[in-house]
Amino acid sequence: MKPYCKMKILVTGGNGFIGHTLVRQLLNDGNQVKVIDIKPVKFTHPKLEFVKKSVLDDIRWEMRDCDMVYHLAAELGVINSDKKPLNTLAVNIDGAERSSNKGRQPEKPRKHLWCF
Repeated sequence: MKPYCKMKILVTGGNGFIGHTLVRQLLNDGNQVKVIDIKPVKFTHPKLEFVKKSVLDDIRWEMRDCDMVYHLAAELGVINSDKKPLNTLAVNIDGAERSSNKGRQPEKPRKHLWCF
């Protein structure tokens, strides 16, 4: 058994290309997965929970019981960056800060993976 199996894992941006693949693998490994994204996940699984929310929102409640966080949420594409540069910065930088360990309970340390 892999050491990270049977954990409660939060994936921000879990509907993106990398996030979608990661979520499926985490579920196949027996983990309970919670996805935060602005677009719904396109499949169901008994151990999958979807929360329609932006990483710019307060996500501490969703993080409270998670053992690990994979932060994959980002505003993508040159077009988005050109048309809405401040939104791109907010999602990519502020979203990373909000998904950090600020929402964790001190007695429950959590592993965190940042992907940019």
